[in-house]
Amino acid sequence: YKWASPSAIMTIEGAYTFGANTFDQFIDGASDFSGNQLPGTPDHRNFTRLTIIPMKKWSFHAEYHWVSGVFLNDANAFSDDGYQLLHAGFSYSFDAAPKWNVLFSANVHNILNVDYNTLLKEGLLKLDSAISYNPIINVQFAVDKTENKQEASLDGLLGNKTIRLFK
Repeated sequence: YKWASPSAIMTIEGAYTFGANTFDQFIDGASDFSGNQLPGTPDHRNFTRLTIIPMKKWSFHAEYHWVSGVFLNDANAFSDDGYQLLHAGFSYSFDAAPKWNVLFSANVHNILNVDYNTLLKEGLLKLDSAISYNPIINVQFAVDKTENKQEASLDGLLGNKTIRLFK
């Protein structure tokens, strides 16, 4: 969904997915996994983004992500808790020349320093070696030619810089 205020100063976007993914029939040797939830597939996913545009060239946003827990094996004997993430950022855009637009943006991901893993499934990763994504700051600089709607990224010069906040 997406909602914009009448003056377009604020927008709210979001998405929700529900998926009860189960094995209809799955027998592996002496084990019957029929009816069990597919491993690595959460039942619920939610994304919400609030964007505020106080002036024409500036925008600020905050994002919230929620993913429910998952089972890690076909028997549903092991599971992992879900996670919630908070991101925020801003951008500044201006015309550098006729038909050329410059965009500078900076984002902070995982502000609350949540330990989570998007790849959990028995066999893909060892269960005792979960990946932790620490907060990072991502800075981007891009130039695009508005005439042909083609982007020319200057990542090689200033680029997509990432700064880890914690080790």
